[in-house]
Amino acid sequence: MKFTKKEQEVLEVFWQANRPLCVRDILDINPKLNKNTVPVVVKKLSDRGCLAVESIQKVAKTFAQYYIPTITKEEYVTQQFTKKNFQHLFANFVKKEDNVEELKQLAQLINERMNQLEE
Repeated sequence: MKFTKKEQEVLEVFWQANRPLCVRDILDINPKLNKNTVPVVVKKLSDRGCLAVESIQKVAKTFAQYYIPTITKEEYVTQQFTKKNFQHLFANFVKKEDNVEELKQLAQLINERMNQLEE
């Protein structure tokens, strides 16, 4: 799943806030975002299933939808790597890693996953 720069900026606000947000909250947290663009971006992200309405609350004299992300930052970052890129990155990490404990932990995770798949 690919996101535009503005979509990434809005999602970043959600990931950092780690709570439901309305459009006004997003603008308060990141005032550099355009007040006319944010509602459009939030609607697009919602339509794509990347944001879900968590609640509708009365704010002043109107109601606001509060959204939560349906994708974590970790999931997004992982999706950006193709399998080949990830294998290359992982192989380079393993070749350059000097910490034996880190490598043992990785080996244990790999072995556990292989055992799960073989069952």
